Amino acid sequence: MLADELARAAGLGGRARKAGSDAERARLNVTRAVRTVVRKIEAGCPVLGRHLDRSVQRGLFSAYQPDPTFPVDWEL
Repeated sequence: MLADELARAAGLGGRARKAGSDAERARLNVTRAVRTVVRKIEAGCPVLGRHLDRSVQRGLFSAYQPDPTFPVDWEL
């Protein structure tokens, strides 16, 4: 049983797994959350969902950067 647990804890080639930093885990969680919300928006409003998918930058920093070659005229 101990050998099984140790094998599960090892990474590729038996190397120790590196724990991600808090910042990296937070970045991944934000990226996943934004992607999930954009997909939900896209289900209700495909045009807005596609716009947000193209315009919301995810990664080290998140930002809303609309594509200037694809202007959208939103009506309220």
